[in-house]
Amino acid sequence: MLINTDENKFSVPPKTAFAYQNFKPISETASYRIFNAETKKTHEKHLIKILDPTKDLVAYSFDLAATLFIQELFHLQNRCPGSVLFNTLEINLNRKQVACAIRPHDLSNLQLDKIQERIDLKNPEVIEKLLNGVLLDIEFLWKGLQMKNIASILEPENIYYLKETEDFYLGNWGKIIEKGTLDQPEDDLTATTVISGESELKSQDLAREIKTLGFALLEMKGINYASLKQLQEMPDLNPVVYDVAVKTTLGDSFKDSDKLQNLIERMLSRELHNLPNLEEFRINKSEPQISAEEVKKEVEGEEQKIEIRDQIEGLKTAFSETWVMGNSWLLSLNYFLIFRLESADSKLLAWCSLLNNKINIAEFESKQSYAEFDGVKISDAGKI
Repeated sequence: MLINTDENKFSVPPKTAFAYQNFKPISETASYRIFNAETKKTHEKHLIKILDPTKDLVAYSFDLAATLFIQELFHLQNRCPGSVLFNTLEINLNRKQVACAIRPHDLSNLQLDKIQERIDLKNPEVIEKLLNGVLLDIEFLWKGLQMKNIASILEPENIYYLKETEDFYLGNWGKIIEKGTLDQPEDDLTATTVISGESELKSQDLAREIKTLGFALLEMKGINYASLKQLQEMPDLNPVVYDVAVKTTLGDSFKDSDKLQNLIERMLSRELHNLPNLEEFRINKSEPQISAEEVKKEVEGEEQKIEIRDQIEGLKTAFSETWVMGNSWLLSLNYFLIFRLESADSKLLAWCSLLNNKINIAEFESKQSYAEFDGVKISDAGKI
């Protein structure tokens, strides 16, 4: 199915084209396009993400682009459980395409011309949720995937809003590693570095990202910050002069929250020691009251987890290599890689075969199969 664009002709991969109709383009990134479409059988509306082989990044390194595409899907599923329909996942190596359907959840990116229609930036709670959601993704990309240059995607159009959950997440990961910004050698683009989760990430490590996010917020609020950018580039400028300029630029844009006003001012500070601590971006949610029945279910669930963990520990002892990354772990067996991503919402266990990259996902607690599909074909089994 061909879709005419201003550039090259773009085609929807066959399995997706067979299942869906009425494709309408919504947006595109450095590596993929997003469409509105409906299923042919039930007419249910979904968002379709399709890796685009006409993009430079995909043409330059399909393996890397496809890996990031799938990683972004998994991360979205973790942030918003049930949003990604993995049974629709299609990987077409001949076309160099990957496609997958997503439940809409009123998902939209924050395009400047429509931002006022989608979110209320006059509400301090909305801004706090935006900063919290985007910072969570920045930390994941920095520490979990070892990506730098994250500031390059901190633009309004790459920040997505999930209306149903009132949450924000950062997309368009492919732009971080577009050709020309890659730190790794060309022959090592698909290598994955697994690091220890012991080192604590600090705001000073993410100084560029925090400042760029601050300026992106000003842009969304319609605040002209050109003079601040010029002052930032003056190496001998008195810090007091710059701080006064920040206060003047912000004016009463955040008048409904002195706390938020102070936070934004420190995000834009030239002095590293003035940057907010990462904990200041966190939203502290009050603990809900739990009934006796819910407590019983939670205890039973913990017992099941302990049983599964004991089984995994046996596997770790029996086989050769295990890497630990924060609360997550990656277990290397003779023919399989098994990994579990632990967070407050994650309940999935995934594994893939080492030789043909067959990916399986199961519910961690119920032990029921969740999804099964062929992963990206790899030329070197040591680089997944």
